[in-house]
Order: sequence, then structure tokens, then C-alpha cells
Amino acid sequence: MREMNISVDVEHLNASLAAAMVAQLEQVLETGIKPLTLAISGGRTPQGLLAHLVENHRHTPIWKQIHLIWVDERHVPFDDPDSNYGNARPFIEALHVRPDHIHPMGGHPDTVVAAREYHEFLVQLGSQRPPGEALFDVTLLGLGPDGHMASLFPGTDHLHDEKLCKAAIQPESGQARVSLTLEALNSTDSCIFMATGVGKADIISRVYQAPPNPELPATLIAPRHTPIWFVDKAAASLL
Repeated sequence: MREMNISVDVEHLNASLAAAMVAQLEQVLETGIKPLTLAISGGRTPQGLLAHLVENHRHTPIWKQIHLIWVDERHVPFDDPDSNYGNARPFIEALHVRPDHIHPMGGHPDTVVAAREYHEFLVQLGSQRPPGEALFDVTLLGLGPDGHMASLFPGTDHLHDEKLCKAAIQPESGQARVSLTLEALNSTDSCIFMATGVGKADIISRVYQAPPNPELPATLIAPRHTPIWFVDKAAASLL
């Protein structure tokens, strides 16, 4: 049974999700498992969460140890308004994450090369983890209205990727993306879905508890522990 946490509004959702995520990472930190890894989603939804972390959890010791990985990126310059990393950077700097522990995607101008370089980085990062450990301690995912997460869209085969990262295309805009693959996303100890607003209500009702379906890529997420959902009341209105 998947765990569904429903908050009365976005403010309360950010508070409860931040507390849960920090508690999980602090627990991992206490075990001594390194490197401590957090994969975060882009888009607008996580901005409030990051702001809440800065305001209320900036003094936790996890930020001195954490390695930040992105689940996907729009392949644009980091100073572009569409850049996931660019939008998150002010919050990350306010948390005083070590610069060498911040790992944005898309540094190479060629999308395929950028994806290959990120795959190689993840392989190296994984080799530093204890044998048998997942690649990520916590992965934060959003949910698109078509059932996609990261930049794994319907209509593309995501079940047979052999790498940890790949080039992708946003179907409607044709925008180039770099995205973690299912293999990478499922190599996580704890996976958290975050969604807000009535516009996500229909897709949540279709995805939550649904069996694996390639046309709804979010249903293909199968981490080591059952995914945890954090949504607001509006997003949960059709459950």
C-alpha cells in the first residue's frame, strides 16, 4: 500500500515534506553511509520546498555532506529562466552545499554528450557507495499531467535503457532534455512524489495505485521502498 500524505495547502505540504525528507537524510547520515545523495526534480513545484528548507532546516548537518543530483534538466544555459539548476541555485547556495557536491546536468552543449557525461559521473558516484547500496538515498519526483516524471514521457520506450542518463525530447515543445533513466531512478532507497493543485488531480487518480503501464511512466517507478506521495488537498480531490 502506497503512503499518501495529503496537506490542506501547499504551505503545509512544503513543511511536512521538508521535515520528512530531512529526517530521512539525517538518519542516513547517522549510519555513516557516504556519499550522501539526494536527487531533486525541477520545475516550479519544488521552489517552495527549497525555500522552506532554507528558512527552517538550513542548520542541519546534512547540507555539508549532501551530493545534489538532478533527475532531469532542460538543455539550456544555466542562466536561462528555464534552467532547473539555475532556478534552484539561490536556495542551494543559501543552504551552503559544498560547490563540489552540486552536480548540474547539461554542461556540454551537445545533449547526447551531456547525457553520456552525466551517466559516467553517476557510475563514478555509485562506485563510492558501499556495495549493495542504492545510488540515491532520497529521490524527489514531480508528476506531469500526462503521467511523466523526470523527462521520461509517454510514447517512448523507457524499459530497455542501458545507461543511467539519456537525452530526451519534450513532445509538445520539442525542447531538448537530459534525464535520468528508469534504472537510475529506481536505484533509490526512498522515492517521494510531490504534486500540487487541482490540475494534477486527474493524473494522480490515474497513476496512484495503478499497475505498471509504459503509457504512464510514473507507474514504472519501483524503488527499494514503496514510493511516498505528498500532495495538497486540491491535487488529491479525485482520489
